[in-house]
Amino acid sequence: MTEVNLRPSPGVGSGPPPSIAPDSTHGYIAEASGLVMRVELAQGKFDGLTSSYSGVRGVLVSPDGKFLYIYSPYGLFGDAAQRGQIVPYDATSTTPTHGADTLGYGTYAVAASPDGRYVVAASSGYDAAGRPLSQGSVTIIDTRDFSFSPVTVPGGRGTIAFSADGRFLFVADAAGLVTKVDIAHHTALITVRAGGGWLYRSADPEVMYVTDGRTGGAAIDVRTGQVLRPVSLSG
Repeated sequence: MTEVNLRPSPGVGSGPPPSIAPDSTHGYIAEASGLVMRVELAQGKFDGLTSSYSGVRGVLVSPDGKFLYIYSPYGLFGDAAQRGQIVPYDATSTTPTHGADTLGYGTYAVAASPDGRYVVAASSGYDAAGRPLSQGSVTIIDTRDFSFSPVTVPGGRGTIAFSADGRFLFVADAAGLVTKVDIAHHTALITVRAGGGWLYRSADPEVMYVTDGRTGGAAIDVRTGQVLRPVSLSG
């Protein structure tokens, strides 16, 4: 069994922690009230940016630092359909570049491809009342024209992670199912049971780790989507 020491990876989405800009000078924190806070990390200075949306769960900074993506699990306007929504913002002027668009139920995590062309939002697998849905989904957003392509995946809440080259997305759920998705063709390719819901990139671009966050998990072959070997956690 391989022992690994895992740290957060770029291109990985797992929920609403602060999003740090690429130059590491500042970050963003989103509040449910609709307030998005820009934090200057060196001075500890906070600037509030009013997004005009309620129910915000998190904010994602694009890899080039030019755009922010503010998202909500069940609608930024208290949407009657109770579906998640996402709005792109210009990071310099803090103004929307596109209107709010609808995602799957219970949008839980978002992540950007390494080149910033694609943003992916994953549903939690639960509706607004906490009832489990029969299947989950990921929505692939092409940021060039903000077009949406939903892809059905099994399972529910977990994490998502892009491969190092941005060609594939891996979706893990709390039950330990991991699905490999072809980004360009908007297709789920393979689902395997790997024993964990937390995804991490390894130093090897051909390997993705999935763990239970406590004791261990598995190494996934990025090319095939198959489990390579079990891993245990250290540190």
